[in-house]
Amino acid sequence: MAQNTFSATPTADLPISTASISQSVQQDPRALAFDALRMAIMAGNPTTVSDALVTIGGDSDEVIDDIHTIYPYHLAAAFLDGGNTCCATFWELTQYDEDGRRHVVNDLGHTILDSLMISILRSHTNLSPEYVSIAFNPPTRYPGEEKDICGRWDADSPLIRSLFRQGYARVPSQWKHPFCHSSVQAVCHRIIVIFALTIGRDINFRSGLFTRRCGNCGLELKLGPLHTLVVVAFYLAQLGMAGETLFGPLAILVCLVRLRANVSMKAMVSVDAILGTAESDTCKHDLINASELLQAVPAPVISEWSPACQTGWKCISEVLLAAQEEEHSDEGGATFNDCRLDSEHLMGFHLDYLLNLPPRTPKLSLLWAAIQTELLTYRRVQSNDSWISGNFSMDALRVWLTGDEEAFSTPLVTEGLMDWNDGRSCCGWLNADGECLIPVASEVCTRPFMNMDVDERAKFLPRPEIMEAFFGGY
Repeated sequence: MAQNTFSATPTADLPISTASISQSVQQDPRALAFDALRMAIMAGNPTTVSDALVTIGGDSDEVIDDIHTIYPYHLAAAFLDGGNTCCATFWELTQYDEDGRRHVVNDLGHTILDSLMISILRSHTNLSPEYVSIAFNPPTRYPGEEKDICGRWDADSPLIRSLFRQGYARVPSQWKHPFCHSSVQAVCHRIIVIFALTIGRDINFRSGLFTRRCGNCGLELKLGPLHTLVVVAFYLAQLGMAGETLFGPLAILVCLVRLRANVSMKAMVSVDAILGTAESDTCKHDLINASELLQAVPAPVISEWSPACQTGWKCISEVLLAAQEEEHSDEGGATFNDCRLDSEHLMGFHLDYLLNLPPRTPKLSLLWAAIQTELLTYRRVQSNDSWISGNFSMDALRVWLTGDEEAFSTPLVTEGLMDWNDGRSCCGWLNADGECLIPVASEVCTRPFMNMDVDERAKFLPRPEIMEAFFGGY
């Protein structure tokens, strides 16, 4: 910067003072490191994130608080990169700071989960930002519009540069597609990295999305995290892309339940206000949980959805009911020894201590195992492929969850495709002999059947060793 080697333009003609910038950087080199950290997070570059954190230096509370002033987790959630680096950026941030109680809510009033939900709505629906958060009014775009969750484009892509150069702030609908497996896996992995490793971070923190105020009594209506997920599922069905199945919100719901999300949590909610049909002179809000919110969506609205979305909606409803039943049970949950983990290495810690598993979880455990296997083994490779593999049947799931069938009659289960029936996975976290929180395909399948071995499209990413990091200090 001091020598002006970054540009062929003479120093005198530049619209900035390179001398002033150089002097400022020399006086406080951390200022440049903070800018580098922001850019590295937005670019999804975990190596540069790590380097910037080292440059900033120190692990004192003051330094960590300084880092959190840029809301790094929210920034990473806004620039999801499931098609390239997945959860690596989150992992680097978590390794530097394991205290999850700092800055759960950003300057817009959004939680980290909210930022993930925003990215889902941004990339996979036509819902306008102002309906999601009052903080987006008057801005006409979501954070991270220039980056696709699935890795199809980013800020350097010629199409994006051309789009923004023409004055468009939003990615057009025809560029989008349903909430696909790459996006779902990216969101689930980030949730696991954030909430499984850091005990102090509250997964049940009140949401800042879809906040409404009663036009009659003035009461502020704030949702819980599972309420927000139900609303996200609603808009995926209502304003999502052709081919949407709601497998994504179903997978996220089960993931959150496995990570201590409170299914019974109630919030003061007005369905009419969320749908935009509330009358200003009448109080139409009730104290309800996420399941009751889902049940309050009018049947005529649901009947207009595709059959696949109606099936997915019913599956989400049944999972919420099943999770409530398990949450209220008095029986103890699964332990590390139940899952046949190396108890000597883990010093006798219990899986329900780490994850707070709901007790008596045979259905949801099997479902979580099947969801993980589906995400690890299938992608829509060709344009005429289905969005869900033939090994995972949403129709079979619906009839099993509703009790119309005694077994989950989907090939992943009936053909013994996943490593489930050997007693290791009573809790639903596959590969219970090792890195059970983020397994890989070869560890969860009884035989090779994944369709993602396409050399020109394959990417190989390092797996965050969450279990080792969590127990490394003991």
